Amino acid sequence: MTDLGRRDFFIPIPAAISEETPVSWYEGYKANVAYNNMPFFEAREEEQLFGNRKRDPDLNVAANISEDLLPYYEDLVRAKDSEHLQYLEDRARIAIERRRKASEAPLTAMLAGGITDPLTLVSLIPGLQFIKVGQTFGQAVTRGAAAGLAFGVASEARRAPFAVADEPYEAASNIVAATAFTAGFGGLMRGAPYVKPFFQSSASKAGRLFRGEKFSHVWRETSTELNDGYTAASGGDFDPTVTNWMGSPSQMAMQRADLNDEIKGYFATMSYNGSLSTQGARRGKAFQSVSQDAVTYQGSFYKFDEQMRNLHSQQTRGINKAARVASIYNPMSGYEDWFTNTYKRYVKSQSNNPETRRIAIDGISDQQKEAIVIFKDTFKAFSDDMEYSGLTKNNDKINKIVAINKAELEKKTKQLTDLEDSIKKSGGATNRQSAFRDALDKRQAQLRDRIEFYEGQIGKPLRQNFVAPIFYNKEMLADTTNRAGLERIFAEDFKLQRMANGEDVAGVEEDAARTLSRIMQEDAEELMDVRVSADKAGRIKHLKQRKTNIDVDKIIDYIHLDSNSIYTYMDRVGRQISFAKKFGGRNVDEVLEDLDDAMMRAGKNPKERSRLLADWYGDYERVMGTLQRSPDRWDNQAAKAAKAWTGWTFLPLAGVSAITDTGSIVMAHGMKDVLAAGFAATDTAFTGAVIREAQMAGELLDITKNVYARELLNDTARKVRPNLNERFIQRGNQVMYTLNGLAPITFAGKTLDQLLVNNKFIKLSRKWADGKISLFDREYLARYGIDEDMAKFIAKAPTSKHERMDFEFANTDAWPQATAAERDIMRKYQAAIASHANNTIVMGQTFDKPLIVDGVAYLRDNPFFQSVRKVFPSQFKIEQRLRTGNENMVRIESGMMSLPFTFMNFAFGANNKILGAIRDPNRRHRLQGVASLIGLSYMSLAIKKPDYWFEKRDNPEIVARIIDHSGVLGIYSDLAYTGLNIAGNSGMIGEDFPIPPKFVSPNREERMMDAFVEPFGAPAGLGLDYARSARDFFNGDTTDASERMRYVLPFLGLPMIRDDVQALMNDYGRR
Repeated sequence: MTDLGRRDFFIPIPAAISEETPVSWYEGYKANVAYNNMPFFEAREEEQLFGNRKRDPDLNVAANISEDLLPYYEDLVRAKDSEHLQYLEDRARIAIERRRKASEAPLTAMLAGGITDPLTLVSLIPGLQFIKVGQTFGQAVTRGAAAGLAFGVASEARRAPFAVADEPYEAASNIVAATAFTAGFGGLMRGAPYVKPFFQSSASKAGRLFRGEKFSHVWRETSTELNDGYTAASGGDFDPTVTNWMGSPSQMAMQRADLNDEIKGYFATMSYNGSLSTQGARRGKAFQSVSQDAVTYQGSFYKFDEQMRNLHSQQTRGINKAARVASIYNPMSGYEDWFTNTYKRYVKSQSNNPETRRIAIDGISDQQKEAIVIFKDTFKAFSDDMEYSGLTKNNDKINKIVAINKAELEKKTKQLTDLEDSIKKSGGATNRQSAFRDALDKRQAQLRDRIEFYEGQIGKPLRQNFVAPIFYNKEMLADTTNRAGLERIFAEDFKLQRMANGEDVAGVEEDAARTLSRIMQEDAEELMDVRVSADKAGRIKHLKQRKTNIDVDKIIDYIHLDSNSIYTYMDRVGRQISFAKKFGGRNVDEVLEDLDDAMMRAGKNPKERSRLLADWYGDYERVMGTLQRSPDRWDNQAAKAAKAWTGWTFLPLAGVSAITDTGSIVMAHGMKDVLAAGFAATDTAFTGAVIREAQMAGELLDITKNVYARELLNDTARKVRPNLNERFIQRGNQVMYTLNGLAPITFAGKTLDQLLVNNKFIKLSRKWADGKISLFDREYLARYGIDEDMAKFIAKAPTSKHERMDFEFANTDAWPQATAAERDIMRKYQAAIASHANNTIVMGQTFDKPLIVDGVAYLRDNPFFQSVRKVFPSQFKIEQRLRTGNENMVRIESGMMSLPFTFMNFAFGANNKILGAIRDPNRRHRLQGVASLIGLSYMSLAIKKPDYWFEKRDNPEIVARIIDHSGVLGIYSDLAYTGLNIAGNSGMIGEDFPIPPKFVSPNREERMMDAFVEPFGAPAGLGLDYARSARDFFNGDTTDASERMRYVLPFLGLPMIRDDVQALMNDYGRR
C-alpha cells in the first residue's frame, strides 16, 4: 500500500479517524491552512503516482468502495486499480477529518489560519485596501463584499478543482459565507483584512450550481457521460457556432444564411483563425486557413537564424550556442557582418564562372562551409515546398490543370447549349436567363484562356537558375553612378541571352533602363513577379517567375545580403506557398474566377457577387501582407507615425493591463491546469525547449520581431526595407513595449499557453487515436485543424517530457522533414499551436476585424468616382479583377481611415476570442475564465490607478470599468464608452448618470470640441491636446500647459520615470 504519511505535512494521520476528539487551537490552525493548500499538492502527487498507470480491466470500482465513503462515489470511481482506490479513499477520509477540524476549531485559530494563508498575504490584504475608500457604511459593506468575492474566486480556484469528498452545496455555502463575512467586516471596521479560510468560493463549481447542474471531480468513463451537455452540429461545415457582426468580411460571409458551404469555404480557407468553432469542427472535420499556415514560415526563419548564429558563435568565440537574453541576441556581436560575408560566399559558390567559385572558398572557415550547406538546403526545401503546393508547377501538374479545365469547359458548353435551346423554345430570354448566359460566356472565356496559357507553359521551367532571393538596395541605386553600373550589367546580360536565342539585340539598353525603373518603383523587388504575360483579352496572367533571369553573382554588389532579406523572403514566399497549398495551386485570379462561378451557380446577381469578391479579396490582401499598395505615400506614413506616437504617449502601463491575459489562459485551459503549468514552468530547461518549439512555429517572436507592437497599433504594412520614419518607429516601439512590460508579459503568457497546449494536443490526440476522445475534445482539436488522421500521427510522434511532472511537448526536430509532404504535416501541428497562442493572448487578427480598421475600403463605383476619374485618371480606379457584369468596385486606401481604431485591436479580437468563447456552450472553462478575467482586471486597475481614483467613483462606475477592462464584452464596451464620452461632453447626459463617461473635460468650453473629436480616435485627441498646450504656453499659462504636457508627451508615463517627470513638471509650472 502506498505510504501517505508524507503527503500531509499539516495534519498527521490519526490512529483512528473515526474517533472524534476536541480540536486544539494548533490542530485547528493547521487544518484551516491545509484545507486550502493541501488538495493541490495531493492531486499533484496522485498524478505522479498513478497518472501513467493503466486501468485494471478486472477491477469493479463500484463494488469495492467502502460503505462509509459511498456518498463520495463520484470522487472515487476514477480509480485505475485497487491501490489507486485505496489511495483515493485515504484522501477522502483525510479531507473529511480536515474539514471537521477546520470547522470546529477555535475562532482565533480560524482567523490566524486566514491571516497567514499565502494567498491572503499576497492578494486579499492588499485588495481590501479598496474598502478604505468607502466613505459610508453602505459603501464599505458593498466594497467589502466585492473584495471578498474576488478573493474567494481566486482562493477556491486553487483548491476546488483538486479537492475530494466535498459536501453537496459546499461551494454555494462558501460563496455566501465569504461574501457576508467580508461585507460585515467592511461595514464594522471599514476594511479589516481578515477572512476565515474556509470562506472560499469555487468559480467553476459555483457556476455549475447556479445553472442547476451537478458538480463533482469525476473522471467519467463512458462516452455517454463524457459527452453530457454537448451541443451537436447544425448547419453547414463552415457555419460559425457563434455569430459576431463586427468581424471581418470573411466572418460576415461565413455567418450569412443565404450563402452555401462552397462559397463560405473560400472565405474560411483564406483567413479563419480558430477563435470561433465551426459546425464542421463539431462533426470532427478540420481545416486550416492560409492565415494559420503562413505564420509557420516565419518559424522557418527562426530555425535558420539560430543555426547561423550558432555557427558564428563557434567561429568567433568558440562557443557552440550563441548567447541571448529574452530571445534577443547580442546586437554588437558582429553577426551581421559575418552573415553578409558568408551569404556572399554562398552566392559566388553557385556561380557558373570557375574563377568566381574559387574566390568564394578563398580563406573560408569550416563554419562558413557548413553555413553554405544550410543555405543550399534551406532554399532547396523552399523550392520543393513551392512545387508541392502548386505554386510552381511541373509538366505533370500542368497537364492535370489543363485536363480539369477542359472537363469544366465541356460542362459549361453543354449548359450553354441547353440554355440556348430553352431560350429558343420559349421565344426569348428572360432577364435571369440573359444574365446566366452572359455568366456562362464569361466563364467559358476564362477557361479557354487558362487552357491556352497552361498548354503554352508545358516544358518551360518556372524557376530558372534560382540561387538566392534578390532584393535590390534601392538606397544605393538612388545614386546615378551605381544605377548606371547596374543598367550596364542588365544590358550585357540581356544581350547575351538574346544572342543565345538567336534574337535581335537592338534596344537592350532601353530594356535594361525600363527593367531597373520598374524595380525601383515596386516594393515587391525581385522576389517573385506575377506580371508575366497577358491573354488575348488583356487580362493579366499569373505565373511565379522573376523579372529578370540574371545570375545573382553578377549583381551581388547591388542587392541586400543581410539576414533580414532572408526573413522577408521566407515570410513572403511562405504566404504564397500557403495560398497555393490551400487553394489547390490556383493563383489569386483563378480563385476569384472560381468564386464568382460558384456564386453565379448559387443564383447570386452581379451586384452581390462583386461585393463578395471585394470582401474576399480585401482579406486576401491582409493575409498576404499586400494591403497597403502605397506604403510610402504621405498619408500612410503620417498615420503610421501618429499611431506609434499615440501609443508611446498613452500606453506606458500597457504591461500592467496585459496581466489580465492570464484570465484568457484560464478560459482556454482551466485553473487546475494553469496552476500545474505554472509549477512546470519553474523547470527552466523544459520551458526553454518549449519556447524554442513555439518560435520554430512562428510564435513568441514578439520581442525579436516587434510583432506585438505592430499588432497593437494595426500596422499591416510588410515592406522589404523600412524607410527612415519606419526604422525610427521600430526602435521606439522596441523601447516602449519592452520598458512598459508589454512585450515580456505577453511573451510569458504565450509561453504558459504553449506549455499547456502542447501537452493537451498530444494527450487528446492519443485519446482520439485510441477511440476514447469526448465530443468536446474532438471539437477542440478540429477547431485548430487536427483531424483524426493528424491526431494518430501526433499520438506516435516524438515528444519531450518534463522530468518531474506530467507535461510533454512535440519535439518536431525529431519529426520526419525530408520531403515537402512531411514538412507539411509538421507545419499543420505548428500552425495549430501558433493559432492557439494568438487566440489565448488576445489581439485582433484578419479574421476578427472589419477591413476599414486597416485603412482600406472597397466601394461600389458611382457618379462621383466617375467624375473624379475624368479629371484625375489615377484616382478611384476600377478594380478589374472584381468586375462582374456591369458592376464595378473601387478601392480606397489611406492610413488616415485607420486612426479611429488605433487602440481597438484588442477589443476586436476579444469579440471573438473572449466574448465568443463565453457564448459557446461547448467551451469547458468559460465561467472560470470570466471570473479570472474580471478578478485580474480589478487587480490591474488597482495597480494602475491611485487610491483617489476609486474614492471619486461609485460602485456602478467601478464595476463597469472593471468589466470594460477585462474584455468580456469585446468591442461593445469600447463602443459604449465612446458613446458615453460624446454624450457627456456634448451635454446629452448629466454628471449624475449611473455610468459616467471615462473623461469629461473640467473646462466646459472645451467639452463640445472633445465630443466632436472623440469618434476620430486617440491620435486626433492627442493632436487637440497639443494645440491646447501650445495655446496655454503662448498665453503665459505655464501651470496648465505643463500639467497638460505631462500627460501628452511620449514615454513620460513609464513607471520608472513618471514620478520624477511629475515633480519636474510641477516645479516648472510653479515658475
